[in-house]
Amino acid sequence: MSRLDEVFKLVSIGKSKLIAPAVQAALDEGADAVEVLNTMIGAMDEVGEKFKREEIFVPEMLVSAKAMKKGVEVLKPHLASGAAGAAGKVIIGTVAGDLHDIGKNLVAMMIESAGFEVMDLGVDVPAERFVEAYQANPDTKIIALSALLTTTMPSMQAVLDELNSRGLREKYIVMVGGAPVNQSFADQIGADYYTPDAATCAETAKAAFSTIKDTFKETAANKGPIIMATVHGDIHDIVKVVLESYGYKVIDLGKDVPPETVVEAFYKHKPKAIGLSALMTTTVVSMEKTITMLKQINDMCPIFVGGAVLTADFAKEINADYYSKDAMEAVELMNQIID
Repeated sequence: MSRLDEVFKLVSIGKSKLIAPAVQAALDEGADAVEVLNTMIGAMDEVGEKFKREEIFVPEMLVSAKAMKKGVEVLKPHLASGAAGAAGKVIIGTVAGDLHDIGKNLVAMMIESAGFEVMDLGVDVPAERFVEAYQANPDTKIIALSALLTTTMPSMQAVLDELNSRGLREKYIVMVGGAPVNQSFADQIGADYYTPDAATCAETAKAAFSTIKDTFKETAANKGPIIMATVHGDIHDIVKVVLESYGYKVIDLGKDVPPETVVEAFYKHKPKAIGLSALMTTTVVSMEKTITMLKQINDMCPIFVGGAVLTADFAKEINADYYSKDAMEAVELMNQIID
């Protein structure tokens, strides 16, 4: 059995104590971190299918989700920023007046296991809190609402009403679920999807986000090129896959890229934007030098920066135009700044 097959099996049967060393062994033998992550996501897809066929039940699905989470903890230091949540961002919460969280927690774990970054707002969440969560994470595309009491179902309507009143409804896909909820009620309040269980919710979220991505690709098809580079002295590869998956043409200059090379690429490709990455504190000086040289020749091309050691304040100090904390936020920025 290969290491990846072992990882797949351990997630499938929910072996939380064994998955971490298995993931580490796969990495030690040269497996790519994203490949290991996708293997675990595949295992959780299989778990979800078994649950829907009633071959397994909530306890088995729960232990598999916990094993997946343990495996991701090992992977995170090896994954580029945003890779673990590259499927997209989901805000989830149990609505106001309802303190039940077991079902919501299981849904959150299944969605996270499907490759999403999950922002769990907890229980008894007022409508305004969902809006605040969006304002803090404007690249979120899915909101999932849970209610376990018939008396709190109107709180779901309140969330939809709040989104409508602020002109935000069209920015989201809203999913609802919980024991008293059904498709008829979802239609009544204007939700986009009703899902009866955690496995179906994760599957629906993936399909819904894929629809968003396809729509985005149509608008992004002619947007580019974008130059991407990891600055001189830094050997950490920059991730271009997410931008490319959204339809952007990316010119990847690779790693350890001198400022002069970025300038040459600017003259050659006439990009719509330039993205620079630095993962080491010792290389941010190279980033600043690159930006200085670019600004001297053309101040119209937007420059966005990112990397584990950077902050929004530092980006301003070095005269960058935009800062993105992860790959998904970079996509959102490109959508906003490139005509």
